[in-house]
Amino acid sequence: DLSNLFMAHILYGTRPLRSFKSVSFGGRGIRPKVPGVFWLLSFLILGGAFSPGMAQNQVPYLTGATLYISVDDWADIWLNDIQIIDSVPRTTAEKGIYINPCQLKHLCYFKRENLLAIEDSNAYKIPQPADDRVGIAYILRLRFSDGRELTLSSNDLADHKASYIANRMEPEPRGWRKLEFDDSNWPLAQSTGISIPNLATLPYPGTHFAVQFLSATGLTSKAQYPGERHFYRRKFSLEIGSNPNCDSPPSG
Repeated sequence: DLSNLFMAHILYGTRPLRSFKSVSFGGRGIRPKVPGVFWLLSFLILGGAFSPGMAQNQVPYLTGATLYISVDDWADIWLNDIQIIDSVPRTTAEKGIYINPCQLKHLCYFKRENLLAIEDSNAYKIPQPADDRVGIAYILRLRFSDGRELTLSSNDLADHKASYIANRMEPEPRGWRKLEFDDSNWPLAQSTGISIPNLATLPYPGTHFAVQFLSATGLTSKAQYPGERHFYRRKFSLEIGSNPNCDSPPSG
């Protein structure tokens, strides 16, 4: 069931998260202390024992992923056109942020080239509340088999393309959740700041600073129309190898 891809629960409060930047691998060989032809034979035998498949297995793979969200009013999120967040409601300051730890088998949805598609919908209320707000902040923390961690967040404004639909009855852009969708005419997302009234703030891992909320329309979190929708596309690449929990190696 795609609606149950992630096991979710709501925390009443937050805790600091540790984050480490990704680094590339390096290595060096050790020459055996054997003379002449014996060294050459050893080199050929050992060299023949290695293959591109073995090199692939040496590349780290994903071992965990956790998504942290603060949203006003509704959040839906897809990873490579597979829904991983289904209608998460408003995360008030009283309830706290929304946390989704990924199940191991669902790590197979990550590829070398990825698209995170985010839809933030304003609740449809008539008459529209006087101080109606809309916005979403998120953190995606990835863990690798070599112990590294990588953090993506809504702070990375330059990595988010945005689109806006005011009329709740208007259809969404066709295919917008797919990696190959042409978003060249979408502008960059904007920030409305690190807080929305009465909404839970989302601290960045390892710091006391809150993450920014995204907007597709401007620098304010005030909603213009009841039921309006904000769409965001974020592409990201991962240097990952074959995951033993997956049937096939990552593509893309």
